[in-house]
Amino acid sequence: RSVYTPTSRQKRVAQDATDLLKVMAMPEINIDPASNSVTDNFGQSVPIYINYMKASGQDLSGMRTSDVRRVEFLYAPTDPRFQGAQQVINFIIQEYEYGGYTKVVAREDFLTGLKSDASVFSKFSYKKMNYDLYVGSRNQDDRHNGSSTSSTYSLKDENGNPYTAKRIETLDDSHFIQNQLPVTFRASYGDKNIRIRNTVGFTHLWKPENKESGSLCYLPSQGTDYEFSRMYTKRSNLYSYSGSYFFAFPHEFSLSLEPSFSYSSIKDNTDYITTANDSVIRKANERVSYFRVTAIVDKQVNKKNSIFLFTRFSKRHNNLVYQGTDNAKSIYDSYGSGVLLGYTHKSEKLMLRADVGFACERNIINGTRYDDWYPSTHVQLGYSINRKNRLSMFAEYASFTPEISEKSPDVLKQNEFMYKTGNPNLENYRVYDLSLGYTWLPTNRFNSNIYCSYEGFSDRLKTVYEEYDGGRSILRTYLNDGNSHRIYSGVNFNLKLFDNNLMLSAKQLQRLTQYI
Repeated sequence: RSVYTPTSRQKRVAQDATDLLKVMAMPEINIDPASNSVTDNFGQSVPIYINYMKASGQDLSGMRTSDVRRVEFLYAPTDPRFQGAQQVINFIIQEYEYGGYTKVVAREDFLTGLKSDASVFSKFSYKKMNYDLYVGSRNQDDRHNGSSTSSTYSLKDENGNPYTAKRIETLDDSHFIQNQLPVTFRASYGDKNIRIRNTVGFTHLWKPENKESGSLCYLPSQGTDYEFSRMYTKRSNLYSYSGSYFFAFPHEFSLSLEPSFSYSSIKDNTDYITTANDSVIRKANERVSYFRVTAIVDKQVNKKNSIFLFTRFSKRHNNLVYQGTDNAKSIYDSYGSGVLLGYTHKSEKLMLRADVGFACERNIINGTRYDDWYPSTHVQLGYSINRKNRLSMFAEYASFTPEISEKSPDVLKQNEFMYKTGNPNLENYRVYDLSLGYTWLPTNRFNSNIYCSYEGFSDRLKTVYEEYDGGRSILRTYLNDGNSHRIYSGVNFNLKLFDNNLMLSAKQLQRLTQYI
């Protein structure tokens, strides 16, 4: 565990929790300046907790940084409240017995288009109960999206003779508008042995305009150039519930439960029009329901050793209907369950966390069923040479499940020469990786991290192109075929100068990918 105490200046200049992490420049994490996502040096997401309870994006935005007492980075924590996470960030903040606060935040980013973010976060505490209300508004207006493309197609003419056609799409103008309104309400209860949190939420997303337009030409030349316009619009409503229940029992037993449910209704329209009298008009309506429940039983054997049992069940249902140029319907049901048995050892210098188990999945799309049983294992190892030097290792074997867009058999037109479809017979493919890291903390002003990582994909998902419509068009689809290997290596440096008022960071990443 690394413990950091933010200075008064750092807390004063930071608007929220993520801003505070930025100015603290912790060596164990990276923060993307555009998305504000927090990852470790291997690119894995790092969950964030506040007083040992998992924090949402609304919690981080609504945090009053003056209440922060310290920030902990825990590597493979044994505390069952962290539910077996590889590493976590835990904010320790001042809790109130009575009263609360309301925080109003407004941001405007204009360097890469207009991006507005405004929110109101209200928190009220009464004894062991806490109530949070979050209302946000996010708006984006951007005229710098889109790209020009040049594509080459191997086709056949009306007589079946092969020829090569080139399609050049030059972007002249674009406009992207998106509005988002998230609202959440949460009630929490917490004491030494019981922590309960229930959250309900609603998010409305509206993209009234996502337009690209420009010139279009073909080679061999057809004697004239054309113009094109492509418009995407989207409207969705998401309703959600999530719960978190933690119970500590005598004899060092604990139980964690996390049920969640969501339902979304999505309307997505595509209008592609060219002066070459070729167009695509498509309306997509999708309804998605998702349910998941996770349970973890943890037993602390002694101060250094603990065991845990992890179980999970989930169900997802997609109902997708296309109307317009392409008329189709897909129904996708996915069921998943798994169990892991794990062991954790933690001493002054050595940490070992390992689990082994199995998972099973059933995917049904338009009546085509695919069942999969596979083992799963994770191993995490950490060794502290001393307070300034630390080694880490993580390895896992798991599986990846294709999405509905990759399994749907519906054939959808993309442009004059290209169609796309999924493959209902796709199988899950295996993923295995190994990561090694070394952290050096010689002083409070300088730190560095050196790391390397290997990722392997067995019988991976591969994009393939086939003849369609007698060879006059191309069909893009997917197959399970071949393996791929990726190797990452990198180094990070952080330097603080002038009494921590100036922070300099440097990063170097090298990636090598091989497909077989």
